[in-house]
Amino acid sequence: MSDLDTTANADTFPGRSQPMESQLLCLLTHITHLRLEDDGRKETIARNPQHNHHHDPHHDELELGEGSSKDLKHYLVNAVDNHTDSFKHPKFYRMISSLLASQGRIDITLALAQKLGHVHYTISYYLSQEQYTKACEVLVAESSNVEGEKSGIWYEFAPTIMQHCPFALVTGMVRFRLPAKDTYLADATMGCSDSYFDDDGLPPDRLVRALDPEKLLPAFVQYDPSTNENKSHEHQVISLLESCIEVDGNRSKVVHNYYVSLLAKYDVARLRAFLESTAPVYYDPEYALRQCLVHFRKQHCVPLYQRLGLYEDAILIALHSTERRGDGEWEGLKRVQEVILNKRPRGMDSATFKKLWLLVAKEVITELSTRDALQVVEKSNDILRLEDILAFVSEDTVIQNFKQAICNSLNRYTTEIAKLAEDERLATETSNAIKREKQGLHHRFGAVSAKQTCELCKRGIFQQGGEAFLVYPGCQHVFHEGCVLRKLEAMDGVIAFKTEEGLTPGYLDGVRSVMDLASVECVMCGECAIIEVGKPIDEDASWDI
Repeated sequence: MSDLDTTANADTFPGRSQPMESQLLCLLTHITHLRLEDDGRKETIARNPQHNHHHDPHHDELELGEGSSKDLKHYLVNAVDNHTDSFKHPKFYRMISSLLASQGRIDITLALAQKLGHVHYTISYYLSQEQYTKACEVLVAESSNVEGEKSGIWYEFAPTIMQHCPFALVTGMVRFRLPAKDTYLADATMGCSDSYFDDDGLPPDRLVRALDPEKLLPAFVQYDPSTNENKSHEHQVISLLESCIEVDGNRSKVVHNYYVSLLAKYDVARLRAFLESTAPVYYDPEYALRQCLVHFRKQHCVPLYQRLGLYEDAILIALHSTERRGDGEWEGLKRVQEVILNKRPRGMDSATFKKLWLLVAKEVITELSTRDALQVVEKSNDILRLEDILAFVSEDTVIQNFKQAICNSLNRYTTEIAKLAEDERLATETSNAIKREKQGLHHRFGAVSAKQTCELCKRGIFQQGGEAFLVYPGCQHVFHEGCVLRKLEAMDGVIAFKTEEGLTPGYLDGVRSVMDLASVECVMCGECAIIEVGKPIDEDASWDI
């Protein structure tokens, strides 16, 4: 058998053909079988020391082969080193493993599996023997050697190990990281936020979590905090998911929803901080609301009702989920005012916002007193008034409680009435002035004689063959219409008046053309004359000699 060992372990068949490979596999199998039989006879003799070795026909063979068969494990390790490719052949490995297992050589089978990197077999064996700690140690120890495409062993065995060694398993999950730019990390980075990736859309050049939290959910649901082997009360899954969300930027809706469900059940402090965070929301608000209601986390439903636009429900549950303290403070009322009523929600009209304030005032009257309701009215910044809440006040309420509020309301109305009266007086005066001006227009006229001349061209008004002329009753100036239009056009028309800084407000109302401008006022004694005076002499043609 020593010669067979030497032949099998010697790499004397470089570039061997398929038939030669088959013969080598058969030779390795035969040697392993012979060594198992050899060790079996030795163990039998060891158990029966009274047996006479001199009459044993195999005794001499045992003496001769004792050196080579002393350690079967050592032999197989050497065989693996010399014929690694042969032992990696699936059928051959299964045959050798079955042969060892049938002879009860489990320790050698496990050593062979670890030597060849068959972690699956090792973990499966420890789990079958209920040695969960060893199974977890093997899984975590092999993490650094497991390639991304083979990380499925975590998803397969994590649900079972999580029930018995949660702390060690989660610690291994946290430490199991691989280079971010590896192509097989598509699943691990699938749920990461946009800010997690670089400008090229790739993960940054660092180590990232190599396990997809979504695929680990079957393991997470098996977790029970009471099974923590380190006697810690820390919820391991919550800690892991918190790291995935806040550190790794995971944005998977499934992960976020499950994280919210765990917080609602186990950690109310983190739940409130998570729900009230201003970070982008990736969980389903309706699902989160159901989880909070199932676990009676009513105070934490307020931000969820707000996200869903159910502000009335948010107010009612915030008020009814808290009780008054001994000093009369109502925490729910304070929170409603700070979170909801201090600033009108975007897209909400003033009427709807007033209904929210009115709802709060009504609840305060019912639960507290009219005095507290009056304070709500004062804090509403004139959104609510005294008359808005009178309908909710009982007839038995002492009017003394409303004395100051009524006085303030009456004073406010007195001020408003005085302001309206002043506005009415000004409107009346303006109306009377307009009426007087209108009546004056009926009596305004201008007289034109037969010898009347145009103030601009100095020719007779009636010497132009019936040309239209303009008469300004206020100053009694008469012009040919064409002369006025030419004068205004020479001054750049309407543009010159628009650029004039001291022009009377409203002067150009309704003025769109030069004709409209000529109808407003006389060109010799109105705004036109003022503009013309401000024009330099060298630019005015009328001063030419």
